[in-house]
Amino acid sequence: MKFAVLMACYNRRAKTVKCLEHLAIAARRARIDYQLFLFDDGSTDGTAEVVQALVPDAVILRGHGSYFWNRSMNRANAAPME
Repeated sequence: MKFAVLMACYNRRAKTVKCLEHLAIAARRARIDYQLFLFDDGSTDGTAEVVQALVPDAVILRGHGSYFWNRSMNRANAAPME
């Protein structure tokens, strides 16, 4: 079984990296596979780029800074899943 992990962010590079590190550890321990869907709402701190480097198969969607959390999560949920 493969799980979809939906995330929204805006200039939370360090927190997002820490979250993904813990996610990877938990998934490995539970022996589950997951696909990451991240909506980056116009971060200027390189959040999307570091996520792509850490999770190469992540689906990264981008906004322009006005989506806020609810709309960002909605866009991440609407992404085509593999």
